[in-house]
Amino acid sequence: MKKRILALLAAGIMLLTGCGAQNAAQSDAANSGSDDLQHLTVVLDWYPNALHAFLYEAQEKGYFAEEGLDVDIQSPAGVNDAMSMVAALLLVVIALLVVTRTISALRTLLIATALLIAATVVATALLISALLLVVALLVVARTIALLASLIATLLLVALLVVARTVALLARLVAVVVAATLQTCTESLGAEAIVVAAC
Repeated sequence: MKKRILALLAAGIMLLTGCGAQNAAQSDAANSGSDDLQHLTVVLDWYPNALHAFLYEAQEKGYFAEEGLDVDIQSPAGVNDAMSMVAALLLVVIALLVVTRTISALRTLLIATALLIAATVVATALLISALLLVVALLVVARTIALLASLIATLLLVALLVVARTVALLARLVAVVVAATLQTCTESLGAEAIVVAAC
């Protein structure tokens, strides 16, 4: 805040002292012999009167030159020059305040826009993460279903193989038993088999 006040005061002083810049350039050309003096133009607030006597006396006695200043005292061109300068200073102050408020509002708008963009990016990232998680879960579920189907198929095939093997073994046992019975019947006779079976 102090910097702003100092900037406004500096702008006002430059405005007030800058009004005589054209005349200052002309008097600089006329006083080219006084290179070591700093030129300063003072525009009076009204026509010269008793209130300005100290300025004229200091200039006449060389007090300004002793301090390294070349002072050019100018009367206002019109009776309203002082009021015009004050009005111009007020306009500069108002313009600086408007610019400061505008910059502050723009800064706030930029921050709000950046926050909105960041929130949108975060929400989009979360949505994409959720979609990827759903896809991954679907892939895992599909993989589990395929593995379960594969395991069920393999178990079914294994059961069919076992059942077929048992059936073949039962047939083989039946053939062996039939062959053994036939061999026994031929060698011993039918009566011995009946007695042996009992």
